[in-house]
Amino acid sequence: MGYLLKDMPVERLVEIIQRVHAGEVFIQPEIASRTLRATLHAPSGLMEPLSEREREVLVMLAQGIPNKEIADKLHIAEGTVKNHVSNILAKLQVDNRTQAADIARRRGLV
Repeated sequence: MGYLLKDMPVERLVEIIQRVHAGEVFIQPEIASRTLRATLHAPSGLMEPLSEREREVLVMLAQGIPNKEIADKLHIAEGTVKNHVSNILAKLQVDNRTQAADIARRRGLV
C-alpha cells in the first residue's frame, strides 16, 4: 500500500511503514508527480502511457524513419527499437506503424 524510492532515509522508512501498517496509503511525492505528469500527457485511449523513449521512437516512426536509422540516432540497438515499436503498437492498440503514425498525428504527438 506504499511506494518509495530506494534512497529513502531509514528513519523516514520506519515511519512510513508504521503509517502504512496502520492503514494509510503512501506514495513518495516524486513518484506521484512523475505518475501524474505521465498520465496527463498520455494520449486518451491508451492502456498505459508511452515512456519518453517510446515517444521519441514514435516521432521518428511517424516521420517514416526506418528502425536502423532510429537506432543510430538514439544510440541504441536496432532490436531495442523493435521492442519499443512493439510496445508502442500495443499501447496505441494498433496493428502497424502506419496506424501508429496516424494516431500520433491525430493526437498531436508529432
